[in-house]
Amino acid sequence: MDELKERIDVIATQEIDLKIQRDLIREIDEEICILLAERRDISLNIGVYKAQENLPLEDLKQEDLQNKELQKMAVRYHLNPDMLLKIWDNIRLETKSKHLAIKEYLDEIPKDKLKPQ
Repeated sequence: MDELKERIDVIATQEIDLKIQRDLIREIDEEICILLAERRDISLNIGVYKAQENLPLEDLKQEDLQNKELQKMAVRYHLNPDMLLKIWDNIRLETKSKHLAIKEYLDEIPKDKLKPQ
């Protein structure tokens, strides 16, 4: 909290242009959406691989490892770890639903049509 107070003290001494700040936020939001779309595309590759290899949709060991990494990042970037984990829980929930849909779709296709023999 001390670091946050220090940042606020510095900001409070500066002139703030609300429009510029909001424009910056919009640009960052756009970048976040681009990265989420890129993440989704990579995750679709993983979903197809898991379905083809008959792997479980959920990997709790990987999620635990990811949570630990996220907590480290939260500390590194001065973010609330609980907030960051909640965001990732929502991302993972969406990912798992996509992986389930991929599995269901691929289960309908004859196996000889999926992978080159």
